[in-house]
Amino acid sequence: MSEEKKIALVIEDDKVQASCAIRIIEALGYEAHHVTTGEEAIDFFKKNKCSCALVDIGLAGKLKGYEAAKEMRQIEKNDDRKHCPMLAVTANMSENEVKTYLANGLDDAYGKPITLAIIKEALEKYPPI
Repeated sequence: MSEEKKIALVIEDDKVQASCAIRIIEALGYEAHHVTTGEEAIDFFKKNKCSCALVDIGLAGKLKGYEAAKEMRQIEKNDDRKHCPMLAVTANMSENEVKTYLANGLDDAYGKPITLAIIKEALEKYPPI
């Protein structure tokens, strides 16, 4: 029996931030899949079962990261999938904004810049599927 790949969806439109997130995810043993818009994230999520997702909030395109997360939660519900930990990674950590992120299906929020230690701790708190 082969072990299923752990796929982490990295939703980030900034190249430097994406590169950092991908290195962190890969160091933790995940296969990283990177997209730059909420629309791309939803499309990938529809077709793939992800172990976790790092979600930038201020994305290029029509959808904010939390709006994409809300759609992805609906896909989980419709397809009767297991809960995929979705972590907001953002520069905007105001109390009201964080409440918005959580209300739209994100599990938690972490301020930029992220580090290996932060993401490792987050994935221990919200174990991937």
